[in-house]
Amino acid sequence: MSAWEPIIIRDLEDARHAELVEAVRRKALAIGQPDPLPKLIQDTIDEIRGCIGFKSPTKLDADETKLARNLKPLAIGKIAREMVLRLGRTWSDTDDKAESTYQKRLEQLRDGDWPVDAPDTAIAATAQAPASGISVAKKTKRLSTRHTLGAL
Repeated sequence: MSAWEPIIIRDLEDARHAELVEAVRRKALAIGQPDPLPKLIQDTIDEIRGCIGFKSPTKLDADETKLARNLKPLAIGKIAREMVLRLGRTWSDTDDKAESTYQKRLEQLRDGDWPVDAPDTAIAATAQAPASGISVAKKTKRLSTRHTLGAL
């Protein structure tokens, strides 16, 4: 079994969110609007992968649709909360607590303090931007010196 997997609609249904999935895919649409669920799923995956890639020692999987299996419940909960908002409902106290936990996990992922399964196909290391600093492009001759301003 793969350590990193995509999140599919079946994952949301298996997590007891079938009613939300159905409502978002059928009722919360404008005329001609495509299914919003794939974008909701990918946006959440991108957010979590961005935190992992920020400073974590764990490399990302080369497939941008995949997420570490141990992070799927975290992502599925976030997607479910986004579906609730999309339907114009308000979050329950449980949802508020879950969102707070989600935000803490993102911070831990950003700092490399939350364990993430190693990817099956790690993304190649990318070059980092050089450290910031000041460089002098051209040194000019000083017109005002201690001697020329001494009589002022």
